[in-house]
Amino acid sequence: MFSPKKILVTTDFSSESVNALKNAMGIAEKFGSEVYLLHVLDDINGCVADYCLPEEHVAGAKKSLAESTAKKLKDEIQKAGSLTGVTVKEVTRFGNHIEEIIKEVQEKGIDLIVVAPHEKHKVWHVLIGHLTEELVKKSKCKILLLKK
Repeated sequence: MFSPKKILVTTDFSSESVNALKNAMGIAEKFGSEVYLLHVLDDINGCVADYCLPEEHVAGAKKSLAESTAKKLKDEIQKAGSLTGVTVKEVTRFGNHIEEIIKEVQEKGIDLIVVAPHEKHKVWHVLIGHLTEELVKKSKCKILLLKK
């Protein structure tokens, strides 16, 4: 029987993501798993054409975004509720969404990703592909995809 020790939940702060976190917490309670809640922010490019912002401004913007995201992650955990013996660790990363999720899986030794179908209502989904579909193709661990 599959018994995940480390569970990763990706979030876009939607109600579907809160549902994914609730489900992951339920699994974690049953198996004594660790839960990580991850939000990936687009990296900040400090240069446009021939003009670049000073590195300290880019670093300051990243720090501010990370702090704001940490608050949103805490709020999402609160919305999901609490279960006995289950703690959720917040993780914020900058970069390409798929690449950063895969890095997190590898670095933490994640056994299971619990994910809601992100970006399902966004117009550019048709143009750039769906995050969940890409994740299924590239991830080496098991994935639980939840429907609304």
